[in-house]
Amino acid sequence: DDDGHRILPPAYARRPGFIFPLTPITNVGVDSVALDPNTPESIDILKQQTRTGLDHGQCQGLIAALTRGYDLIQGPPGTGKSYVGVKLVQALLEVKRKAELGPIVVICYTNHALNQFLKHLLDVGIQKIIRIGGRSQATELEGKNLRLVSKGIGKTRTESQTLGKSYDHLEDSTNLREDINAVHQEANRRALIQAEVVGITTTTLAHHIETLHRLGTKAIICEEVAEVMEAHVTSALMPGVEHFIQIGVIAN
Repeated sequence: DDDGHRILPPAYARRPGFIFPLTPITNVGVDSVALDPNTPESIDILKQQTRTGLDHGQCQGLIAALTRGYDLIQGPPGTGKSYVGVKLVQALLEVKRKAELGPIVVICYTNHALNQFLKHLLDVGIQKIIRIGGRSQATELEGKNLRLVSKGIGKTRTESQTLGKSYDHLEDSTNLREDINAVHQEANRRALIQAEVVGITTTTLAHHIETLHRLGTKAIICEEVAEVMEAHVTSALMPGVEHFIQIGVIAN
């Protein structure tokens, strides 16, 4: 891109002095590197390669994704795109508090791809993961489902009273059903806001878009982008999202 058409870094990364410390993805025993998203032309790809263990293409993908508010990482199957996706999540979590990112939302087309991606995150030590919807067959992800986590979140006294009254008079009115839904939605939001990563499939996304809107998420990673319909992608671009990364094989 020439400067006139260069995609700018995400708004949170344009603050003076902002850098991405790449400590979590730097090889053991070598000096950690940091990446300044506002001067992508000054980034030494070779240095990033030797220190992170990524190959040239993966390194280019990582740098582009961290220095642009919107980016597409594409390549043939087997080129390690999902691996770069995991590294991106690690790099984003390193600035989560400083940049007030909220939970990072990972969207996949299939349950299988979502489970795989979330398992890779567990493998690198990311534990605060919540998966929305679907019963995951993956034993590693047991206990990470929103339904279970939300049950463990204490209800406020008012919420408990609302639920008690509502269930007693459930047949009386649809308004009571709405009250019950509102309580569950708020419990879901409280559970999700504590997560580092929230995983969801495109099908489930439509049913939970309102809850996701209330998380203050600034960063979204969308995997299997060739399969994801444009409408799903558009609905994922919630208000407040500043960083949108798509990963996948794009057909010509």
